[in-house]
Amino acid sequence: MSERIDDIVMYKMYTHAFKKRIPIMATIEITNECNFRCIHCYLNNQLRRVFLDKDEIYGMINQFVENGTIYLTITGGDPLLHPDFCAIYEYAIKRGLIVTVFTNASLLTLDMLKLFVKYPPRRVEVTFYGMSEEKYHNVTRTYMYEQVIKNVQSMKNKKINILAKMFIIRENYSEINKFLDYCKKQQLPCKLDYVLVSDDKNVTERHKITNAEARKVDEEYFKQADVDENWGKFIENETKNELLHCGAGRISFWVKANNKIRICNFISDVELSLEQYTFHDIWQHFGYYLERLNENSKDLCNMCRYQKQCFICPAKMKIYTGEFRPTSVGDIPFCKQSIENKGEIYD
Repeated sequence: MSERIDDIVMYKMYTHAFKKRIPIMATIEITNECNFRCIHCYLNNQLRRVFLDKDEIYGMINQFVENGTIYLTITGGDPLLHPDFCAIYEYAIKRGLIVTVFTNASLLTLDMLKLFVKYPPRRVEVTFYGMSEEKYHNVTRTYMYEQVIKNVQSMKNKKINILAKMFIIRENYSEINKFLDYCKKQQLPCKLDYVLVSDDKNVTERHKITNAEARKVDEEYFKQADVDENWGKFIENETKNELLHCGAGRISFWVKANNKIRICNFISDVELSLEQYTFHDIWQHFGYYLERLNENSKDLCNMCRYQKQCFICPAKMKIYTGEFRPTSVGDIPFCKQSIENKGEIYD
């Protein structure tokens, strides 16, 4: 019953936020450094070892809260590498934010665990890269599998809410069943993803799974994974006549480790700094930016009979092709791949 009430409250809050363009969801990339060197990572070509200053983060959080932010996701790189992670997490909690942490879980310390027990996060989302030390080394270039399993179990023992995620690439595709079996045994909600995002097309081609494998994930494995269909339907209904079918720039935004704010992690067209502008001004500018996107969009996708089967969001399309939407559907290989993933004939 309580979950049903939570769903109703969330739905009403999201509806209100969409109508009023309230930035209720923030993501802060407190560092781009990571102890893993994943072979498919979109950060591999970027300068590492950037850590946002703790006091700067406090200032950001204050402005975000003043403008209506309720949910905060702390991410990286891996945020547990930040020397002030515990202080940043505690500050966000005490400012009244509902906090989620994205991590590979290999660096969890006893102090962090105690902090999560004292101030429970909404969720700790742990990304898995395989189900053995060998697979972890193949994908992350580390031998951290056993440590991850140990740390996840420690959090579970303390009743920390965990979402287990697996990013599927060619090198770990064979591990999906093991991952799902592990999650079922541990009673952990889980999530699967296979859409590679990288500005290096060689990385994408080298590590992406085949269309047949993607189709199998869609048809078989997503039935076992935890998929929030209601959220997807809500977003689709609210944004059906707009370019971006998500909350980017409407209820959510992303702070990069370089102290620049974007409407989305993958849209770099507009990056504004709190060193030059207030967050209120930045949020207003994002509204104007979204209006221009909608006015200038040649949205062939809305006319495509395969639209509901497409898995590529405009931001990811732009990384792949340089355009938010295709100017000619037949010329874009991702359109063809999306259809073939569903086992249909593309014409």
